[in-house]
Amino acid sequence: MRSIALKQSERKDLIQAMKRETRPSHRLRMHIVLLLTDGHAPREIAAVLYCSRTTVYVVCERFGQAGERAFADQQRRGPRPKLDEAAQQQIEKLVEQGKPWVYGWLRSRWSCQLLALQLLAERGVAVSRQTVGRALHRWGFRWRRPRPVPPPPRSPTETSPLTRHPGGLTAVSPRRFFLPR
Repeated sequence: MRSIALKQSERKDLIQAMKRETRPSHRLRMHIVLLLTDGHAPREIAAVLYCSRTTVYVVCERFGQAGERAFADQQRRGPRPKLDEAAQQQIEKLVEQGKPWVYGWLRSRWSCQLLALQLLAERGVAVSRQTVGRALHRWGFRWRRPRPVPPPPRSPTETSPLTRHPGGLTAVSPRRFFLPR
């Protein structure tokens, strides 16, 4: 493990930056560097800060190589996001500007499933409704139940499914009766 030395002014600047830092991961790395410059052993630092010794060694090595850039988070490993930047912009545009009926859907509001289907139709990107929902949640949109668009009004010559019965009850089906309003 390489030793870390900071000038007094650099140390003061690092302490001030640590006090202002809002991200806990960055504060932890800064704290590790400060304790290392004080001459504490990695085992002691890991015990005091409730982190692993590996974390202490990695932060020490990164700080020795990159300086203050070592406090920033690195690119995470793992699978690529299912929604690329273009697909995210398409969903955002659909939600903020478009209405589903403009695109041929009989809905007054977008649902996650509808957005996923529209994304598949326009861009060929197959994602689940949960993926769309997580993306919307990240952008600060809130979920509401979609309302169906009412059918067009019937002409007076067409027969209505509702019939008037003597006694003031309106029948929807032979088994269900509702009081008229």
